[in-house]
Amino acid sequence: MHSLLARQLRKVGLDPSGSMADLVRLVDAAYQQYDDERRMLERSLELSSRELLGANSDLRALLGSLPDLFVRLDDRGVISDLQGAAPQDYFPDATSIVGRAFATLVDPASRASVDDAITAARHDGQQRTLEFQVTGGDGTVGTFEGRFMRVFEHQVIALVRNITAVKAAARAREERTALLLRQQAALHELAAAEDDDPAATFGRACTVAARTLGVARASIWYYDPARADIRCAWLYNQGELQQNPGIILRRDDYPRYFEAIESQPTVAAGDARRDPRTSEFAEGYLEPLGIGAMLDCAIRVGGNAVGVFCLEHVGAPRPWALEEQDFASAVASFIALSRSIEQRNDLEAQLRHAQKMEAVGMLAGGVAHDFNNLLTAILGFAELLRANTRLDPLAHSHVSEIVMAGKRASELTSQLLAFGRKQPRAPRLIGLNAVIADASRMLHRVVGEAITIHLSPNPVELVVRADPNQVEQVLMNLVVNARDAMERGGTIQVRTRSLHVEGDPTGSGPALAPGDWAVLEVEDTGTGMSPELLGRVFEPFFTTKGVGEGTGLGLSMVYGLVQQNGGHVELGSVPGRGTTARVYLPVEAPPVSVAPQPILHPVAEPRPAGGSETVLLVEDEAIVRLLAVELLQRLGYRVLVAARPSEALEILGDRTEEIDLLITDLVMPEMNGAELYQAAARARPGLRVMYMSGYAPDKILRETVQKPGTFFLAKPFTMRQLADRVRDALQAAAPVEQLTHAR
Repeated sequence: MHSLLARQLRKVGLDPSGSMADLVRLVDAAYQQYDDERRMLERSLELSSRELLGANSDLRALLGSLPDLFVRLDDRGVISDLQGAAPQDYFPDATSIVGRAFATLVDPASRASVDDAITAARHDGQQRTLEFQVTGGDGTVGTFEGRFMRVFEHQVIALVRNITAVKAAARAREERTALLLRQQAALHELAAAEDDDPAATFGRACTVAARTLGVARASIWYYDPARADIRCAWLYNQGELQQNPGIILRRDDYPRYFEAIESQPTVAAGDARRDPRTSEFAEGYLEPLGIGAMLDCAIRVGGNAVGVFCLEHVGAPRPWALEEQDFASAVASFIALSRSIEQRNDLEAQLRHAQKMEAVGMLAGGVAHDFNNLLTAILGFAELLRANTRLDPLAHSHVSEIVMAGKRASELTSQLLAFGRKQPRAPRLIGLNAVIADASRMLHRVVGEAITIHLSPNPVELVVRADPNQVEQVLMNLVVNARDAMERGGTIQVRTRSLHVEGDPTGSGPALAPGDWAVLEVEDTGTGMSPELLGRVFEPFFTTKGVGEGTGLGLSMVYGLVQQNGGHVELGSVPGRGTTARVYLPVEAPPVSVAPQPILHPVAEPRPAGGSETVLLVEDEAIVRLLAVELLQRLGYRVLVAARPSEALEILGDRTEEIDLLITDLVMPEMNGAELYQAAARARPGLRVMYMSGYAPDKILRETVQKPGTFFLAKPFTMRQLADRVRDALQAAAPVEQLTHAR
């Protein structure tokens, strides 16, 4: 056998020394094994190809579902293949991208950096990542992130992702963070400011809030006491701050807005002219001012809405972010806190003012007491002199001048007592409209022809419990003050209206208790007053008139009389625009059988000049005692005299003396007149009494002068007044019950 063949047979494991038949069989077996192995290999290759094709298909499907765009670039940077989700807004026809240089897809400003990244990735095999912009078919510019990496010797794969939304979200987060930081700084600025002046506090709140949120207008509004409207107190407008611009929005005109602001935490009207809560403002307010959006929050004190904090965007509508709404609510809460502090300071100032007025009133009462005693003697003895027919005409004239001067002095002490709320009064149910009607003729005479006076009574009579003469005094003094403020003429409006107060005071006007109030307003078009003058108008003897032109007691008397009748008084004024005085009196609905009574001016009827009864006179002031004894004796009465209550009790204890009437001063040492009468009534049941006083404390007045059936004579008095009052007391029925002991 050929040596070469023998060697090959040995390589495959056959013995070349065997027979040819064996050799053939062995070769056939080897071929059969080879054929079997080939067919198995072919089947394996076929299966592997199918799996590879399936895997390739799965890979393409996977790439197509991912947000990234996979781009294959050749050695020239031209796109040879593209897989993944092509952003339709920026690559509307993905098939047209193949064959184009990748750099031509991006904006010109980004092309150079993209080409550099592709070249660098191809040469050094390092991944390059950068951002670039692509402009879509509609002109929208999107931001993309590209990652470039080499996969073969000259090929580069680019993974492209649209990050426009991510960048926008990041910018929004940055802007929101910056807004929150600005808001935090703004609130810190408001809280850290140390201002005692409310004007600076509220003005700063408007200014800081407007600048922080980038709006043109910010304002603070407050309800009127009746909550029928809101008035703008502060307005920041395009960089300018105004105090009390005076704009008024009425509930009847804007009911949906008022309902929304009182029931919702914030009224965020991004399109204010279309939002149903604010569209009522469109024609008369929003459109003329160019306001497109409103963000309003109620200012709440003690749970009650006392006002509104309003932010207004001038221009197109704009949405209000939650952070902006929270900030506006925080500023409204700050304003509410400042408002509470302001109200507390106002109440403390009112208390200090009331304490000062009370102290001055006590002083005025004491001065009036002593002064009236002196005036009683002066007027009484002067009248006795004037009654002397032996006086020559000149002396008689001099005495008459003394009497006139004494009466003017008496009016002055009457004003002092009214200021000090020590003036005796006779309250009853009266109609406030009736007061105006009764005084109308006198008011027209007082103001003169250069001034027009308009009377506007409430359509329904307002019934109050007050002394009608004192209410008329209040009205007359307010009208006279209004007249004096209009030297060149003008108009005075006298109005009555009703006011219902609910819950805690809002801080607008006086601190009125909840309930119904009658309001008497006197408004003039005069010169007005500055805030400094306005703060002193109720002080006694303070006047803006020249020397000799006024006592300065008119408004202080108004203050005292209104307080004495359970009411409040306030004045509002603007220099150059006039003054408005408001008197608040509690409404007291009368029983069905009681109708409001007009003020009547009684006409004195002839009465007996005197009598022969016995009277016990108790008066601690010697000169008054001397005058009273002289007058009573001239009237025919038998007079027993006591300088002190203890002396009077000794006389009353003497049963040999018949006493028909006790005439006693109210304010005396040892005990007051009411206490003396209680002791006297125990000793002499049924004893009649008449009180005298030029001044008496409130408690004594309530227990004596203001009790029904009590007879009282105010000092100074004339002989006629004494005679009439003594006869009234003597002719009255004997008292059935005694006065309660004054504690």
